[in-house]
Amino acid sequence: MRVNVLGPLQVLSGGVPVEVRGRRLRWLLIRLAAQPGQVVAPDRLVADLWPDEPPVDGHAALQSLVSRLRRTLGAAVISSHASGYRLEASTDVEEFCRTRDAALWRGAAFEDAPFAAEEAVRLALLRDDLAGLEALAAAHPLREDMQARLMLALNAAGRRSDALAVFARVRSALADELGVDPGEALAAAHLAVLRERSVRGNLPAPVGSFIGRDADLTALARLLRGNRLVTLTGFGGVGKTRLALTHAATEPQAWFVELDSAADPLAALDAALGPNPLAAPLFSRLGSSLVVLDNCEHVVDSAAALCARLLAEAPDVRVLATSREPLGIPGEVVRPVAPLDLDHAVRLFSARVGAALDLDVVRRVCAALDGIPLALELAAARARSLSLAQLESRVDSRLRLLDRGARTGPARHRTLRAVVDWSWELLDDSERLLLARLAVFVGGAGGSAVHEVCGAGLRRGTPFSGTPASQRAQDPRQDQEPAPAGSDATHRSARHTQAVLPPGDPAHDGVDDGQEGDLWDTEDLLAALVEKSLVVRAGERYRLMETVREYALEQGQADQAKHAEYYTTLAEQNEPLLRGPRQLEALQVFEAERANLDAAMAWAVEHDQGVARRMLAARTWHWLVMTKRVEEVRRWASRVPGDPLAEVLAALGTAEVVGAVERLWREDVPTALCALMLTSGRVWGQAELGDQLVLLADRLERSEDAWMRAFSALVRGVVAGEFSEGAAPEAEAQYRRALEGFRGVGDRWAVVFGLSCLVMVLINRGAFAEGVRAVSEARRVVEELGESENVLVPMSVLVQAARLKIRIGDLDGARDDLGRVPAARFELDRGRIAQAHGEIAFFGGDFQEAVRLYRQALATTAGSMADQFKATVHAGLGLALTRLGDLEAAGREHQRALDAVGRSADGPARASVLEWHADWLLAQGDPRGAGNALDEAQRLRGGPSSDPAVVQLRDRVRAEVGVDG
Repeated sequence: MRVNVLGPLQVLSGGVPVEVRGRRLRWLLIRLAAQPGQVVAPDRLVADLWPDEPPVDGHAALQSLVSRLRRTLGAAVISSHASGYRLEASTDVEEFCRTRDAALWRGAAFEDAPFAAEEAVRLALLRDDLAGLEALAAAHPLREDMQARLMLALNAAGRRSDALAVFARVRSALADELGVDPGEALAAAHLAVLRERSVRGNLPAPVGSFIGRDADLTALARLLRGNRLVTLTGFGGVGKTRLALTHAATEPQAWFVELDSAADPLAALDAALGPNPLAAPLFSRLGSSLVVLDNCEHVVDSAAALCARLLAEAPDVRVLATSREPLGIPGEVVRPVAPLDLDHAVRLFSARVGAALDLDVVRRVCAALDGIPLALELAAARARSLSLAQLESRVDSRLRLLDRGARTGPARHRTLRAVVDWSWELLDDSERLLLARLAVFVGGAGGSAVHEVCGAGLRRGTPFSGTPASQRAQDPRQDQEPAPAGSDATHRSARHTQAVLPPGDPAHDGVDDGQEGDLWDTEDLLAALVEKSLVVRAGERYRLMETVREYALEQGQADQAKHAEYYTTLAEQNEPLLRGPRQLEALQVFEAERANLDAAMAWAVEHDQGVARRMLAARTWHWLVMTKRVEEVRRWASRVPGDPLAEVLAALGTAEVVGAVERLWREDVPTALCALMLTSGRVWGQAELGDQLVLLADRLERSEDAWMRAFSALVRGVVAGEFSEGAAPEAEAQYRRALEGFRGVGDRWAVVFGLSCLVMVLINRGAFAEGVRAVSEARRVVEELGESENVLVPMSVLVQAARLKIRIGDLDGARDDLGRVPAARFELDRGRIAQAHGEIAFFGGDFQEAVRLYRQALATTAGSMADQFKATVHAGLGLALTRLGDLEAAGREHQRALDAVGRSADGPARASVLEWHADWLLAQGDPRGAGNALDEAQRLRGGPSSDPAVVQLRDRVRAEVGVDG
């Protein structure tokens, strides 16, 4: 679905317009579309939709409005979250923010929505068309940010006098109407226009558009106002030079000093200033200018010395340096330059290609290139000879793919490999060794992981034994630019050679001696790589950009066996924590290290099946019980042959899973318990399974572990509730006992699972109010674990909540809960959702719709072994057909329900089917048969139902047969 709001509201479903009636309903849709991809808080929505007279119960009114909009557009279009609502549709706002394409605007944005004026202006300011800016400025004459933007746009278009006229007009209006002077934004724009004609220096003219650095430019201007030395650091090709030059163009006087091939930065500065006919002292010639020292990393010591002199001897001079590492002198302020975010990377790539492109493919290409502007430029050049699909298919070999660039650029920027080569050659041997070893990590790692996997024998001066640079070149055009004679790189290389440990030193043999390096050494080297822009630090984690990682992998130092052992052990250590009070902490570990765990698993299935089996066992509980990633675990399990657990996991979703589970239960718990959870929806109620469950419960009850004993009670509850007759009260008691144990050990998942089981018993006996309280607790607890639908429970918490709300008459609340359920991955879950919608229709009196939805639920689960579920759907269909007067068809459905549930040992499920069958028997004129059915249902359940519908049915039956109630 597509929602367009940059003009009159337009809703398209498959290209077909959809009408949204009602002003406030349209406002709600517009408000959500104004923040595409974001969750909007209910309080914010209420304030915006009812700005003058908010309703007494704003949240209820909003929920009603959301329900109406879902009925118009489809339930999946508006998703619900703990913090609010989100529009799940593409919008022209999102596309415009990504592409800045003014053609997307069809008129005034957001119609007449009262909350949208400010947002409409913000978006309009992003437009690049001058006419649009002039129209906006005329409509908002006192908006200084808008007028400043117009001045700069006019000036850029060669209309300097018009730009200055705007300033004069606005300054006069501000003084006359508000009695104030122009603010900072307008004054800065005025100064920029005035200065443009008076800039002195040697700055090269810009080539091409400058995209995605507005925040960097603003921050850089602020830093240089308060500091005399700012160093821009970052990976090669990230755009440090372009950023420095763009800022320098706003300065009255700026000098650009290229240090690419300079051995002496001071001499390079003198040369940049040009002839000196008056023989004036060098620093006095600078006046109050900005000096841009570009590419300092290979002469970092000399560049630092020059900066120290400039700061001390030229008090009016400011210095802006670019380097892959800081200069490291007093007074320096370091501003890291990050790669472009994905949206701006897409804009840059698209602008350079200059053709209509598939933006989804472009986004994937840009993400693979880490958002590095130089890489994007090189890829765009490649797009002239390769299709976008070909480019995407080869982008994982980026160093080979991006092997040609501008002929006139510096050699270090002509290929992507040359960019990394330049940085590599500036490292000492120890830094190279650590960088090469770091390639084993996928998605980064913490400092302790780096030390454990990469720290053996790692000390300053450790010789590097990887592939020589000369052997890595794959194309004669990929010539490296050697460090110039006399450069700091040459001197550093000499110092590192002297620092190698002498023969006989315990660390001399590097990694071969098997000794662990000191943690301080690892941290020191890691910090050096961060400072040299080759490792990215985010909080406590360190990672390589994929470009650097590909290069580092080529060095042949990644120890994948050690990596696999480390992460297998990490998973084994955290797996038991998933069932206790440190559950959330363990969940974070599994999620944060998912990429590394996958990489370790991929290596293990090819090289060490023992490690693969350990990893599979250690990850299964997280994969399936905590996050329900069935497809993922099924894929991995198929690659671990001969393992009982793997057989179960590979057979998930097939009839073979039952036999595989029976073999697995002879193994140790909790792996067997996991298998029980995985197959519960398919085999609960199968009589032959009950005896095995009793044996399992007996074994667990003897455990010294409190969690195991609590799970024993849960299993006994399952046996009583799903495999027994007349034992529903016992099931309820066992579930409550299990919950007490799980709460005691702090396992949130097990509490949710136990509550889900308890709710099924409570619904079955008609204790709806108590069921609502239980499911509300389950919802609160599951929110701590994440998305409720990603946690393995017998039935979706949201579906259970909806079914309870239906039975207490809250049909709108039930619809809202079902609307929050994401697309179900399994046929049984999809069937239950359809059944719940059918119950909404039935209890709402729309019996035809109920018949349609019940039949949809049956068609969805045609291949399922869940006989109890299908029996309840057949019975519900029979009730709906009875209400429509089609007693013959209703009778067939009730018989199908009885046949299906007759194959199950589930007493409570059979009781429900009999109660609904009794309704049909009474409609047929057989009150005695109905009474017998109700009596049998009470026996099967182990007590009477308090469901008001069943109570009323029993009263009617008694009245018909003349029995005193």
